[in-house]
Amino acid sequence: MPGVVAAPSATAAGVSVTCTNYTTGDGLASNGVAGVFADGDTIYAATDAGLSISTDAGINWTNYTASDGLGNDRTWSVYADGASIYVGTFSGLSISSDGGANWVTRTKANSGLADNVVRGVVARGSTIYSAMMINFGISSDDGLSWSNYSSGTGLASMWVQGVSESAGTVYVATTAGLSITSDNGATWVSRGTADGLPSRNVQATDASGSRVFAATGGGLGVSSDAGATWSQRTTSDGLGSNGTYGVSVGGSIVAVGTYSGLSISTDGGASFTNYTTSDGLGADLVGSVYVDGSTVYAATSSGLGVCTVESLGSDALIDPDASRFAFHFLTSDGGPCLADVTVVDGQTFTLPTSEVACTPEGTELVGWSVPRQAGSFSPGGRVKVSGDQWFRAVAMNPRVRVTYDANVGMEARCLAGGADVEDESGRHKVVEVERAGRLALSAPCTPAGWELAGWTTQPTVEGAHRNMAGALRAGPGEEVPGTWALPPDPVNDVHLYAIWAPAGATKQASR
Repeated sequence: MPGVVAAPSATAAGVSVTCTNYTTGDGLASNGVAGVFADGDTIYAATDAGLSISTDAGINWTNYTASDGLGNDRTWSVYADGASIYVGTFSGLSISSDGGANWVTRTKANSGLADNVVRGVVARGSTIYSAMMINFGISSDDGLSWSNYSSGTGLASMWVQGVSESAGTVYVATTAGLSITSDNGATWVSRGTADGLPSRNVQATDASGSRVFAATGGGLGVSSDAGATWSQRTTSDGLGSNGTYGVSVGGSIVAVGTYSGLSISTDGGASFTNYTTSDGLGADLVGSVYVDGSTVYAATSSGLGVCTVESLGSDALIDPDASRFAFHFLTSDGGPCLADVTVVDGQTFTLPTSEVACTPEGTELVGWSVPRQAGSFSPGGRVKVSGDQWFRAVAMNPRVRVTYDANVGMEARCLAGGADVEDESGRHKVVEVERAGRLALSAPCTPAGWELAGWTTQPTVEGAHRNMAGALRAGPGEEVPGTWALPPDPVNDVHLYAIWAPAGATKQASR
């Protein structure tokens, strides 16, 4: 089991964050985690004792080392695209095209890589971008050959610390600024403090469209115009420290690894909340981070932190680029109930609770139903947004309306007070029963030679003496079934069919 699980804590209005720390006790190769990448349930952790991969969201791990073909057990960075995995090691860039079964390592000696210490890597098809300790490399042939860039060929500095790519633009973090190319290295522009960056020492970078983030030694740089101009985020905006090591963006979530915790923003980087060991992380010094959907991964010296960010309300996690939809809420009678809520594709939405007045007076809201969908959601239940949706309140009445059916066809006699009930409506009786009450002791009428043996909720197609398989069966006078009061689908109106036994059979069976 994971080493530490923190109780949920709020990061912003309507958001809950829960962190779990994974260590060698859970199967990691080492607690020293330098790099992390994730895609769905598959997690990749670059550690100082090899690469750890989990394909089941951290439950089980497989470890790869130099004995499996990695360039070195000491790994610094990792990136994956389908079955292709790229691992930056202290002895070259190791690549697997089959999910880790086999590896090749590109080095200075065999491919022209500028340096064997690979601090960051990103791949787009056959093009690989490699941030090395010294210089930056671009390969367009899966790493067989490289074009290398340094301070004399466009970079702000020869000392490179990270790389990101978005929409064809590549951002390279160096110790003297952020270098940018939009033509695969043909031309470069570099940004520094004069352009608004908090510091020239850029530790890491990430980008999504025109939104660019730079983790620096003096705070987080934020750009909304592909790096042309910058604003700054510091401890006054919620960062754990102005010293930042890593940054990752995914929709509205921006994660920053700082010297003093993992700082998470759910509003696109406008404000942050910081998380530390007291929230479940293995260490307060957080390096590489990665955002995948609503999960944030944090590399620390004491394990891999995995933090789940959950929306508790309508607009808590807004992806600026996602499609918007509307959730509509109706009363149990079908009329308007609550104001429509704007929701975002992929968002997890929490349904209104029983405190809202969407059911008739004297009843209780116990669920929300969806047209053409079996079953209902509980109040406070969470649903994944995928389009416009209509939710209808489900009410639980304090009394259950029960139709008692004699379950005798009109071709047979059914006696009440010694006379045959010839009107079909007379063979049914509708009553209201308290939920804590009892079922009827008798049916509206009784076939000659038979006695009431019980009640069932399904028509008895094989004869009135046998209930259908799987149908509820209760004896005369038994308590109203407790299952009729279970949310989110309580029974407010039920039709019960009589089950008959030969007269005297019930007494004989009880002897």
